[in-house]
Amino acid sequence: LLFVNLFRPSFAETSERIRAVAAKQIPERHTEITLAPLEARATRDLLGNLFGAGDLPHATRQLIEETAQGNPFYVEEVVRALVDAGAVEASNGRFRATDRIAHVEIPGSIHEVVQARVDGLERGRRRLLQIAAVIGQTFHLDVLVAVATDAEGVAEKIERLLDAEFLVPSDRLPGEEYAFRHP
Repeated sequence: LLFVNLFRPSFAETSERIRAVAAKQIPERHTEITLAPLEARATRDLLGNLFGAGDLPHATRQLIEETAQGNPFYVEEVVRALVDAGAVEASNGRFRATDRIAHVEIPGSIHEVVQARVDGLERGRRRLLQIAAVIGQTFHLDVLVAVATDAEGVAEKIERLLDAEFLVPSDRLPGEEYAFRHP
């Protein structure tokens, strides 16, 4: 058996306890890999792979690099937010900035990026996402339909939320159960 556990540091009662027990009881089988933030060059390369040369204004690229502080999730979500805002579009497998890029604000934190994306959703999709969040990190489609005040169009709204990568199908019951991509 192979167990791969992904933990955030500084949760003494949960992940830190599990890590300490594994390290103590089976040190010969325990391997710990600590992920450090991306270096500035790696963040620049990540953006370079997403955008061709000159397809993102230098000032915007630099602001994203500085604000990301080595967090690839932040870069990924900022690009999604820019797509949602129409400031970036996909073209030949890469992204390129549109004229709207000059008027968008780059959020200062990952929380702000995700919140801005949620706020930018059409009202019905945003409401459905909020109801799903109350149910839990994963939710069964039948439960969501039963709880939703407007059950009309739930399937279409779920598809849009999947396309926007707010939700992912659950591994347990694909098509019947969903989870938040980034709880």
